[in-house]
Amino acid sequence: MNATRLIPLWLRIYDVRSLVPLIVVYALLSCAIGGVSVQRLGPLSFQVPIHLGMLLPVIAGFVIASFTMLESNFAYPQNSRFRVARLCGVLTITVFVLACGLSYRLIPNAHGGELALIRNTVFFAGFFMLSQRVMPRTFWIPTTSFLFISMFLGYNSQGFYWWALPLWDGSSKTHFTAALIIWGVALAVLLHSPARRGQA
Repeated sequence: MNATRLIPLWLRIYDVRSLVPLIVVYALLSCAIGGVSVQRLGPLSFQVPIHLGMLLPVIAGFVIASFTMLESNFAYPQNSRFRVARLCGVLTITVFVLACGLSYRLIPNAHGGELALIRNTVFFAGFFMLSQRVMPRTFWIPTTSFLFISMFLGYNSQGFYWWALPLWDGSSKTHFTAALIIWGVALAVLLHSPARRGQA
């Protein structure tokens, strides 16, 4: 039997080796600052404390979106089996990156933010993947711009504005639903997009 047949199709489609260093850095950052809240970033100050574990998912979203750009020159037909393999690949890397992001909970006395981290990871992954389809070489610009706008302009004396999704805690079902919709739309677009042969 051909040994390559024992490897899941999505692992033959995607070359994930280049993502390993980025995933390791993300896991280490999560352990280092994932349970920390700050009210100042250099010379800039916030009206309310910002939980860094809610902001780290921008890295996670970048990792997940980058994964979808790593399709190899494996000779695969554009059929339902290929789309299922794509789906399995994205779901697997998403769960793995989420686990890395939650690694800060292994640190004694680390506090909260799990639901917000999950929501923001899904949100940023979807945002990055959609941006890829419009501006593949600079897909990180819209997402990171939205993050910084939310951080510095997304609140007033009464609290966060409704659109500053990354800053809200995990109890907001509306924001969780919005994140899932964005991720779902991005995933649907990805599954029906042509293969990126040799464009990684």
